[in-house]
Amino acid sequence: MKYVLLIGFFLGTVFNSIQSDNCFNNCKAQTTSKTSLANTQAPFSSVSPEMVAGFRIDRTYARQEGKNGVFQAVLFGSKSTNSKNLARYFFPHGKDVLMVAEDDLADDFNKKKDLLAQNFNIFTNDGNFRSEISIAPTQSLVGCGFHWRQSIWRHELVGKGFWVSVSAPIVHVNNRMNLKENVINNGGGPNPDADIVVMSNMIQALNQQEWCFGKITQESKTVTRLADIELKFGYDNWLLDESSHLELYIGAIVPTSNKMEGHYVFEPIAGRGGYSGIMLGSSFGKALWTSDSQEATVYYEMANHSEYLFKANQTRSFDLVDKPWSRYLEMYVNVDQAMQAESIMPPTSVSNNLATSGINILTQKVSVIPGFSCDINGALVGTYQQIQAEFGYNLFFRRAECVRLACPWVVGPAIKYTSGLGQTNPIRDITGNKYFEQIVLNETGNTLIPVALFDFNQSLIMEEDIDIESASTPAVLSHTIYAALGCHMDSMKHPVLANLGASYTFAQNNAVISKWMLWIKGGVSF
Repeated sequence: MKYVLLIGFFLGTVFNSIQSDNCFNNCKAQTTSKTSLANTQAPFSSVSPEMVAGFRIDRTYARQEGKNGVFQAVLFGSKSTNSKNLARYFFPHGKDVLMVAEDDLADDFNKKKDLLAQNFNIFTNDGNFRSEISIAPTQSLVGCGFHWRQSIWRHELVGKGFWVSVSAPIVHVNNRMNLKENVINNGGGPNPDADIVVMSNMIQALNQQEWCFGKITQESKTVTRLADIELKFGYDNWLLDESSHLELYIGAIVPTSNKMEGHYVFEPIAGRGGYSGIMLGSSFGKALWTSDSQEATVYYEMANHSEYLFKANQTRSFDLVDKPWSRYLEMYVNVDQAMQAESIMPPTSVSNNLATSGINILTQKVSVIPGFSCDINGALVGTYQQIQAEFGYNLFFRRAECVRLACPWVVGPAIKYTSGLGQTNPIRDITGNKYFEQIVLNETGNTLIPVALFDFNQSLIMEEDIDIESASTPAVLSHTIYAALGCHMDSMKHPVLANLGASYTFAQNNAVISKWMLWIKGGVSF
């Protein structure tokens, strides 16, 4: 046991030592206004319950005078369970229901709301649109994992040897935001005089054609493909006798899963997200009780898997500092667009509304380093003749993603003033807060807000204004409990195994998708 603990401590120290301190983020109980969510633990990955249950070192050598190889195939499926936690992860202000309302200077922006409707191109005849929107994100997954392990050299007398293995799952991921809207007042319908493409409600607004990214849809988003391939080279050793064993391995992760593209919030990802990586791990088993007369044993099994995922480019959206959901604010892409709005004479709704949605500006190529993660699995395994039962606990933790802009920020965009006309307002937020929307004068009576076109440079969004953490999945710590039941028929010419099990994953951190999983597997030693 001490060897496994020392190895796990060493791996964690080594991997964390190469991280930049400013990329680390402590685990938070509740995370809000995030634009992306990376998979906490890739399905059918090393030492995950669905991979290791009923399938350990002894299966490699189950066939006497065989080729010391074994193969397993696992059919598994999972379903998320806590949609409110995920809703608070994506929605601003830790809410799972948001109030949307039209509001303006005439009403002193006093209406109670979480989102200003005009920011989403909702303009109605009566100017009093109001609705409530909610999401209940869910994820379902089905897949089939394949795992082949082959001894390449073994000293039969002392029970030591080297082995290689290859494993990969094919998965189908179905993510659904379950967007709903309760329209309290439709405002008399869309205003045809707005001179822009007007949205009738928030369901339309969050899927408008002009948005290239960041859409929230009622439809399911799916992906089906081969997830990451794990390649391992290992060493195993039966310690003193067959009552205990230890194995060590190193390996590589070959990325075959899809990457985040940013078109939709809560995109389905098949595996780790398109990152290559390296891995180190170990496992240890010890017989706690043995009865030769009854052909029964109780083993304690513990496995530790650590991996480091390297940098890769992704497409992600982000907010501005201290402005949740500001990625959906209307902006001028540059001073030229502001000048175009100001030049329309006499002023019309076109000059008021001419702008570019912030989601098309604040979605960029980013460089992401997922970095270090560790997975520890412990189990009690009881065997009676051919029947085997297993009860276990899995602990997974991963540091926060380190996200950087892939290219320098191009200075030019600025937040449009609520009435447009080429004017800007750098303090606006998505809520239509009256203290941020009012006309502000200085002590000499000169106008500070809105910022006039000739002072456009004072409103420019600089790189330091970008809240890059809003595009990063935070550090997570998850727990999984599981049980499995199976049988090993070793008296056959080619020993086979069958196993079925169930697990449940949970965490305090809402960046973890709580879920149950079921699996059934079969294997053969040759």
